[in-house]
Amino acid sequence: MSLLRNSIPRQWARVSLLRQFHTSPARMIAVGDAIPSVQLKEDSPGNVVDIANEIQGLKKAVIVGVPAAFSFIKHKATESTPTFVVAVNDPFVMKAWKESDLLNGATKVGMRFLADSTGEFAKKMGMTFDKSVDIFGTLRNKRYAVVVEDGKVTKVVEEPDNTGVNVATTHLQRPSPYTTVKLAALGAKLERMADVEPPQEYEYEALPPNTSLLSNLLAGAFAGIMEHTVMYPVDAIKTRMQIVNPASATAYTGIANAVSQISATEGARTLWRGISSVVVGAGPAHAVYFATYEFVKHNLGGNVGDEHHPIAVASAGACATIASDALMNPFDVIKQRMQMRNSTYSSVSDCARTVYAREGLRAFYLSYPTTLAMTVPFTAIQFTAYESLSKVLNPKKKYDPMTHCLSGGMAGAIAAGLTTPLDVIKTMLQTRGNSPDLQIRNCSSLADAARIIHEREGFKGFLRGLKPRIVNAMPSTAICWTSYEMAKYYFYGRHQEEV
Repeated sequence: MSLLRNSIPRQWARVSLLRQFHTSPARMIAVGDAIPSVQLKEDSPGNVVDIANEIQGLKKAVIVGVPAAFSFIKHKATESTPTFVVAVNDPFVMKAWKESDLLNGATKVGMRFLADSTGEFAKKMGMTFDKSVDIFGTLRNKRYAVVVEDGKVTKVVEEPDNTGVNVATTHLQRPSPYTTVKLAALGAKLERMADVEPPQEYEYEALPPNTSLLSNLLAGAFAGIMEHTVMYPVDAIKTRMQIVNPASATAYTGIANAVSQISATEGARTLWRGISSVVVGAGPAHAVYFATYEFVKHNLGGNVGDEHHPIAVASAGACATIASDALMNPFDVIKQRMQMRNSTYSSVSDCARTVYAREGLRAFYLSYPTTLAMTVPFTAIQFTAYESLSKVLNPKKKYDPMTHCLSGGMAGAIAAGLTTPLDVIKTMLQTRGNSPDLQIRNCSSLADAARIIHEREGFKGFLRGLKPRIVNAMPSTAICWTSYEMAKYYFYGRHQEEV
């Protein structure tokens, strides 16, 4: 391949290609002309912009034409002297270019990136390559800069040698010495860019379409491990406070009291018992979770346009939960058995072997229906709340750890509070095997657990552990979403570098 790239015929082709750049239409826009009225697109096909209308009433403006988006451009613009960058591309590609870091130092202030999708503006400006269709497969602009003052063209600079265009400082913004439009590109780079399809537009919020499954899995695994390990002690306290057991029903009066008692009687390390189960299980489970979420959300149209798609988001969250909980449920059972007061298991592996020997495989999935009954609405609420809050706090969909953290934390608190009753039932089903209470030990379904809780403690029993659950959920989901967005941003950056 390298031999082909450097072959003599290819070098001749380059020379021929560059020569084609000098071919011009018969009538090019000239000093004294008005800018033609053509409907261009900005950011999306529905957002129509007519430069002729936009420059009405402006003292001065600059129009820059480039062969394609992502061309080399270095420019300092001002809000008082706007610059319209035009290329024969679709509006999504132009938007991606505008929002990227690939402007080679160009200042975005005062710059607007417009798509001349049909090439009509290039034709009316007289700035097309006559044989660009033969060369590029589609119509292309020349490189040029046009200065417009009071609605009339005062300067036209056409690129004469495909290396650069300079519009003199005095014609742009007197007397400022630094306002310069400079367009430059090497012939080989321009040729390479012309040979490939322009990058498709995508938000970093949705991983790039060609992102590998491994990248999705790694982003999710990173988020899951961070979420569960950081807040594990609070989760352990929540588990103990939710257990319906006469001997421990009034053991703790709050989170601080629980930390104090456990540290004094069992040692602070007890709060971390069983964490290895979470580390082993949360990585794969959350990898499946977020990969499934992104896949389903994309296929249901959740990434289309700038509007919110609550049904697609909620459906994607529900599907992600069903898939991930099937993998995580056994690890969650082991975790909660290890978190119980006076747990006799020496390790996570010992707990797994003992539970399997005494209660069989069924013990690891007895709570699965209840888990789904809790986590499906939890996830649907959380994802919908997160996406809704993100729309408000981060409307431009930029990478912003603070808004991801706030949106994630508030979404987690809302979802945790609303699903606490189901979490209490789930805890009973997952820890029943260690209970000295015969009725609890023989509990085998969501209905059985709910009846026992209601008979013994009334409706308030379903709110056991509400505070620690919310205290655990807020930072956990904040950490989870922030970590996940961080991972997505990393992969997005990697993809941008490749582009």
